[in-house]
Amino acid sequence: MRLRMTDARMRYVRSQKVVVRRVAGETILVPFGVASTDLVTRTAEFFVLNASAEQLWESLATASDRTTLARNLMDAYAVSAERAEADVDAFVHSLLEIGAIEPSESRD
Repeated sequence: MRLRMTDARMRYVRSQKVVVRRVAGETILVPFGVASTDLVTRTAEFFVLNASAEQLWESLATASDRTTLARNLMDAYAVSAERAEADVDAFVHSLLEIGAIEPSESRD
């Protein structure tokens, strides 16, 4: 799925295609889509979120757009708008690739 990251109005939400667990103080995402599973060895990838990614993940409990996500990072970490936007773009791109988030149908 190829989406333009520059569209600040696109809203994203957590996918139902990922299992989330909190283990030893860390948030772990385990996508169960074909892209994350090796059918030969029956192994799956998992992803550990750092503190800022955890905050963004929590924001995606409801549909959130790029601007809102970047503002959350700016408020929490006192980073520049450019840095926050770049981090959000990388985060969104990574999670779209593994099927952990998807564009929201919501138009709120």
